[in-house]
Amino acid sequence: TWAAQLYGGFLSQLILWAEENKLPYSGIPVATVKRFATARGNANKRQMILAAAKLWGEPLIDGDDNRADALWTAACGAVQELGVSLGSLTVTHERYAEDQGRRGAK
Repeated sequence: TWAAQLYGGFLSQLILWAEENKLPYSGIPVATVKRFATARGNANKRQMILAAAKLWGEPLIDGDDNRADALWTAACGAVQELGVSLGSLTVTHERYAEDQGRRGAK
């Protein structure tokens, strides 16, 4: 689809920029972010918004699924890739990590 082609083009430019600037990067699958946020890899937009609003507050999220997704992606990356402890997010990530262990994933 057109959207997939645009995404692939954007991703390739982002990777190129990171490589040229010697910056580390990592991809996080959508299902991983959703599982991190809600303990369900197939969470819908509303569930992601509700989980984000519960953690960060409704005024920050303002019902915007893009804000919720951005915050969850950043939080997931910070905890999973950088090992950052984010208080209550660490508990969510531990649940996620246990689930991954049961599935035989890293």
